[in-house]
Amino acid sequence: MMLRSRNGMLSVFLIIFLSACSKDDNSPNPGTGKIETGAFSEVLNDQVGTSGKLLSIQGSLLDGLTLEIPKDAYPSNKNFTISVAEIKSHTFGPDFNPITPMIRINNGGGYSDSILTLTIHCEVSKDHFAMGFFYDEETGELEGIPVLSITDNFVVLATRHFSGKHLNEGAGSLTARTKIWTNILISSMQKDKLFELQESGFRPGIDDWEFPNEVHTLLQKVTAQVSPLLQCGITVFTN
Repeated sequence: MMLRSRNGMLSVFLIIFLSACSKDDNSPNPGTGKIETGAFSEVLNDQVGTSGKLLSIQGSLLDGLTLEIPKDAYPSNKNFTISVAEIKSHTFGPDFNPITPMIRINNGGGYSDSILTLTIHCEVSKDHFAMGFFYDEETGELEGIPVLSITDNFVVLATRHFSGKHLNEGAGSLTARTKIWTNILISSMQKDKLFELQESGFRPGIDDWEFPNEVHTLLQKVTAQVSPLLQCGITVFTN
């Protein structure tokens, strides 16, 4: 339990760090980036019934990858296709360090009724923290995937879907919003950097509420005669 809590905390720090590193003040979508890959090649195509299945890949760039689908995860048969492509370059900054190729999983979309466990073979340095990401190549968005465990040779992820549309629901073109597959990769960075001062990208006066904050005004009036410290706390909370 403590390992999962620590992984979760580090995951939050890593997402904030990468969002800051990829921020471009001239970009209409700060916090996004671009990952260039080679052509995708299919390495697995298999059907999974209601009894569940353990999908496994031997050989290719995804040697050792497994995907565990529990019994009754889906009410009917699902066809899983897994493809892989080499990552050639990216614009997410020097602290974004992909340690796997790009993995594309297509199962027709939709949520499962159980947690799907994806185990990806990769080398994780002892002084690095690794994390899985969904990547939308059209919006340039990265979304963190819950990490169950990290070893020197594997990262284990948990998810209930492989649908790209959940990355940025309602954003992008119609094609982006109806994807029935998603791209996944593992990236790592030095643990020490996760605890350095981070830049969130928030700019007072620019990223504030776009409407008058009546709650803030009312609470300030109420607390003005009570405690300056409490008033300061209200200001921070409501902004």
